[in-house]
Amino acid sequence: MSDASDPEANAGVSFFKSPFSWAIENAGVVAIWAFMFGFAMCCIAVALQVHVVDFTGRFSAPALRDYVVALGPSTTAKEVGYLFAINWSVLGVFVQPLVLYFGLRTFANMAPALEAIAERGMVRDQTFEKVTAESVLARWRRSERVNRSIFYVIFLLCTLFLAFDWWQVVAQPILDPGIIARNHILLSDPSLEFDWSISCIFEGSRTSCAPLLAFGAVGYLFMACLLTSFAFGVAVAALHFSAFVLQRGGAAQRWRFFADVSDEDDRRCGWEVFGPFYSNLLCTGLGVLVGLWLMVMQNSYLRAPDAPNIANFIFQEGRDFLDIFETQVADLPQTLLNWIVAPGVSVFSSTQSGLGILLFGFVCLIALLASWWLLRATAAEGRRQAQRSADVIARDTALPVETIRARLRKMQFWPVGWISEVWLLTLMLVLFASLFSYRIVLIPVVYLIVRAIDASWKAIFSRRKEQD
Repeated sequence: MSDASDPEANAGVSFFKSPFSWAIENAGVVAIWAFMFGFAMCCIAVALQVHVVDFTGRFSAPALRDYVVALGPSTTAKEVGYLFAINWSVLGVFVQPLVLYFGLRTFANMAPALEAIAERGMVRDQTFEKVTAESVLARWRRSERVNRSIFYVIFLLCTLFLAFDWWQVVAQPILDPGIIARNHILLSDPSLEFDWSISCIFEGSRTSCAPLLAFGAVGYLFMACLLTSFAFGVAVAALHFSAFVLQRGGAAQRWRFFADVSDEDDRRCGWEVFGPFYSNLLCTGLGVLVGLWLMVMQNSYLRAPDAPNIANFIFQEGRDFLDIFETQVADLPQTLLNWIVAPGVSVFSSTQSGLGILLFGFVCLIALLASWWLLRATAAEGRRQAQRSADVIARDTALPVETIRARLRKMQFWPVGWISEVWLLTLMLVLFASLFSYRIVLIPVVYLIVRAIDASWKAIFSRRKEQD
């Protein structure tokens, strides 16, 4: 809704005519491309014959002919192929496209939210005159340059960090296999993963190291680096936008927000305009958390000596969980707690998992919760301003003062309608804890199963009662 003749409103427009701006406007297309890329990576893995890889603990590299990585007594080989690596195949095909889509939609819904509050007359100057949408958007466009610059810097730093991680855990073992023997790296070692990415040095490998090195580099660059860097960038940009809203782009002394009480059915008094922005930010964060959980789960499986494949690993986890209830009845709470937190030690000693926990803390605790707090503070201020100016609003809207005050007392500050504050906080805490120990996910799963059984039993009982 900007004025084409207003140079201030168009400041920096040419700066943003970039591939990133195009991606924001075409988030669905980007998500489809990401899905196709993830699927193509699976197909290339098949062509390179790393889709299914058996790791026996022995190596074909001359420097490792006499070195053996010990597996469990009942395990002759571990399946470490690309297709069975849930933090690569599942994440690349399903999770990453969704994170990219919702993250880009988070950017896309920033300016429309500001335009909407201005058009509803919720931004006023000191004389209670409406501030035009053009003026609000012009101020945002100037701040937007800082917003995108922050995103680019964070993106670059994360990419450089993960590129260094790729060099350590993939390139070095392939180019200098002897480093494994010199450092006496075991299966449980957190500094290296014996998986498809270095499988060209495994015994029985049918893959050359040069194409595998290139394949791994592409995977790290366009999946691990892209997803992590993008998530960090979205988090910082969302926090910056929320702070901009609270400060009115630096015009807090001249512009004031007022809750919109014109619609009786609008319990949020106009602040639902931030719903699309925050909903997409939430979905981005939740998608990242799912990806991180897949990573922690896969890393734990790769270091489990007695699990020949990921399905067997999950089955063993479920069996161990049930065995606790059958054999440890006397000391059940303590035994169950010890079992749940046991994987946490390996998580904290792993570089990749440590990065995952940091990413979660940044995305959820800072970006999601802080953005919500800033938007809530803005909405609360809007209600206070409306309460102080109830007489003026009454003349402007032709509503009785008491009606205005009654609607303001019932005002809700949560901008999202599809999930409540309590459920969101609960979900975030469970997912956060699950990065310390993937077994914590069992808590909500068991809860949902119990609730489903209880609901089914009540439905059956109610139907029988009606029949009688």
